Amino acid sequence: YPLRRQRQMCIRDRDTTLQNDLLVSGHITASNNISASGNLYLSGTADIDGNVDIDNTTTTIDSSGGISLDAGATSNLTTSAGDIDINAAANLDLDGATVDIDSAGALSLQGAAASDLTTSAGAITVDGKTGVTLSSIQMRDAVLNIS
Repeated sequence: YPLRRQRQMCIRDRDTTLQNDLLVSGHITASNNISASGNLYLSGTADIDGNVDIDNTTTTIDSSGGISLDAGATSNLTTSAGDIDINAAANLDLDGATVDIDSAGALSLQGAAASDLTTSAGAITVDGKTGVTLSSIQMRDAVLNIS
């Protein structure tokens, strides 16, 4: 069936456009691009090796379990307008050799319970251009060294 073989190669090597939904049970393997205009629904596990480029108005990721973003190099999460909000039901855990927070405006750290700022080595430096204010409702047995 040489004619059948030639037709299979031709379909594989060209773009295919679908006007309606496509339901696939099993695996999809693409050596070039998968492009969707409109909605693309994935149910189950999506294992993507290579680059993923998502250009759209809004991206929503809903998960009933955890979400893991792992990278092998420096990464960023930026916005050209608006806030980046991270809300955790329990703890927000930032681990790194250095945690660097730069703010062009005010910086506010607020805790609803007892909180601490500690270091296992080296000093903690607080430097305010016009001063530093430390206040407490109760400072029993407190030691404050100012240099």
